[in-house]
Amino acid sequence: MSKFIVISAIIFFLFSCKKDKADLIVSWNYNPTFYNLPLPIGFPPMDIPVNNPFTEEGIELGRFLFYEKKLSRTSTQACADCHFQFGAFSDTNQFSQGVTGAIGNRHAMVLQNLGYANNYFWDGRSATLEDQILEP
Repeated sequence: MSKFIVISAIIFFLFSCKKDKADLIVSWNYNPTFYNLPLPIGFPPMDIPVNNPFTEEGIELGRFLFYEKKLSRTSTQACADCHFQFGAFSDTNQFSQGVTGAIGNRHAMVLQNLGYANNYFWDGRSATLEDQILEP
């Protein structure tokens, strides 16, 4: 009988420790500052996803993530390690070096006017900018 009482008390205690759903909701006021990208003369408007509009905060976050090494598999390489700003955001080497140190068989693509592209990487394996960030 005492085993039953102890087990029942433990089960009751465990379930009573569960957080209410209201405790899990975080109240957060996010009011992004929209950024109107000026278009050069003769350029058509870009197809900007509704769920990912240009904002000043998003641009700042993108710049931070572009230089962040912790996003790579080994936390040793950032996008900026192959896409150099002084080289039109491209690699100045013939072939790019991967996170393992191995030299690949492709050159890092130029990151210029990508808002107008409809596939990414030399083999076109990503259809959107949002998809391409998941690949090396």
